[in-house]
Amino acid sequence: MKKRFLLSLSLAVSSLHAEDNGFFVGVGYQIGEAVQMVKNTGELKNLNEKYEQLNQYLNQVASLKQSIQNANNIELVNSSLNYLKSFTSRNYNRTTQ
Repeated sequence: MKKRFLLSLSLAVSSLHAEDNGFFVGVGYQIGEAVQMVKNTGELKNLNEKYEQLNQYLNQVASLKQSIQNANNIELVNSSLNYLKSFTSRNYNRTTQ
């Protein structure tokens, strides 16, 4: 009889304990979900910063590529040199007069 009473008592206590654990597990999942959302927000911010940095690098590469193409274009180089010569000549004539 005593064993039976203890068995039923332990079963009742374990069922109450299971309800408490169920509540705490549910709350735990909600807290975990909120924490994960915060972590995801931080990761999204980090990803956005990396994307912006990559975009800046790609713009620099495109600018460098254009500069290299311009440097290899002899007509453009000669045109730029002629413009620079005429500019310096005009400035020199203004200062000597």
